[in-house]
Amino acid sequence: MKKAIDQLSKGKAAGADSIPVEIYKEGGDEVIRRLLQLYVKIWEDGEVPQDFKDALIVHIYKRKGDRACCDNHRGISLLSIAGKVLGRVILNRL
Repeated sequence: MKKAIDQLSKGKAAGADSIPVEIYKEGGDEVIRRLLQLYVKIWEDGEVPQDFKDALIVHIYKRKGDRACCDNHRGISLLSIAGKVLGRVILNRL
């Protein structure tokens, strides 16, 4: 799990839970232990929480053209970091 956390990039926007990657990276063994407890519960229940599946879409102005025109904006999806870590763990094990 430490490898999965280390593979995440710092400085990215946090998801709907507002917990940035830096918290997971600097949290040490205690954060890993808590995440492991959460992932074991997910495994036993056989259900991934909806918060891990949902993305918060934010529109960002491209800094060109008219701000009122929708073509001059792009959307980014903000996902839960805990969900990203779970995905990365599964991907690394495949």
